[in-house]
Amino acid sequence: MRALKGLAAALLAAGMGWSVALGAAAQPVPNALPLPLPLPLPLPLPDAAQVRRVLADAPALAAAAQGLEAERAYGRQLRVGPHEWVLGGSATRHRYGAEPAQREWDIGVQRGWRAAAKAQAASGLGEARVDAAQSAWRLAWREMSRTLLERHVAWLQARESAAVWQAQVALLQRQAEVVQRRRRLGDAAELEQLQADAALFQAQAQWASAQGRADAQRAALRRQFPGLDVVDAPLPPPAAPVPVDVGQWLQASPELEAARQEALVAQAQARVESAERRADPVLGARVGAGPAPGERIVGVSLSFPLGGAAREAAAQSAAARALAAQARHQDAQRRLEAEAGLRLAERELAWAGWQRQDEAARRLERSAQGSARGYELGEGGLADVLSARRLANEQRLAATLAAVEAWGAAWRVELEAGGLWAAGEP
Repeated sequence: MRALKGLAAALLAAGMGWSVALGAAAQPVPNALPLPLPLPLPLPLPDAAQVRRVLADAPALAAAAQGLEAERAYGRQLRVGPHEWVLGGSATRHRYGAEPAQREWDIGVQRGWRAAAKAQAASGLGEARVDAAQSAWRLAWREMSRTLLERHVAWLQARESAAVWQAQVALLQRQAEVVQRRRRLGDAAELEQLQADAALFQAQAQWASAQGRADAQRAALRRQFPGLDVVDAPLPPPAAPVPVDVGQWLQASPELEAARQEALVAQAQARVESAERRADPVLGARVGAGPAPGERIVGVSLSFPLGGAAREAAAQSAAARALAAQARHQDAQRRLEAEAGLRLAERELAWAGWQRQDEAARRLERSAQGSARGYELGEGGLADVLSARRLANEQRLAATLAAVEAWGAAWRVELEAGGLWAAGEP
């Protein structure tokens, strides 16, 4: 009878926990920890200075840095312009019948001259491309930071799961010892010994599997980010969310900055193509000697290439690409605003969900402890104790994973708002 009452109490506690999680109760959770929580322990996050060194050595960041150097060189090329000095010359030998041969020669230089408006437009394009390359470097930094954080959170999930199963193994080992003691006293059947051993073996298998996943996640994290020290600090209870302004989120977004720089590059390219509709004039000078004795040649040439339909089409194409890039920038802003709101909501829900999951786990653990004490005193059956232990362990595992998810959501928001592992200058 007492065993049935204990099982009923466990189920009632589980039902109360789930009803709170579904939002049925708006009152503060009884026995909940005070908030905001003090954090006497260091958070299990890699050191920020070390993360910066590790990310700076990442191949993706090296590629982005080389892309920036390429754009700087291209900017110098645009400032100099495409025109070069062209040196030419000719020598001619004339012979008219029996007359002595006569010679003439000339040497000339010519160069196209770029208008000041064209030079200014080209210089602006070079600067815009350099700014865009810097934005690409910061975007690569953010993407690598996200990857590092997600791998770290995955490792924390596996590590905390292994810790829960380790604690469950310790409880079931003690429970098996209790069953053995009762068997020696003739107060437990062999079936109960088999049940206790089976529950223990099952928990040990789950622990070994969870520990294996944790080791694999840790190895993957260190393999992708060599030199990173994985902090194996305890995970404190999640702290209350700190308000974050969406405008601050967008201001720190490298995606939005990259889209804006892409639009600026397209506009600068459109200005260059518009200026290039008029071809550059070519100025030349030459000196030489004619066939007549003492004849000297000095000349100046000036030519104006006539722009054709190809230049006009290039200008129209660049203008259309500029409008498309501007539209992509607007689309990125809308998408990131929606994503920011979603991430902030996920952070609030994750923290609230952890509170309720943790309270449900506490109650089920108290119920399981009561059933175990009753069994030690010779009351109730082992099946009820193992059932209560299983329910409590499942709920503790859910609460633990909820805590990791709450921290992960908070860290993601801090990362996207520019407060975690912020990028320096490329």
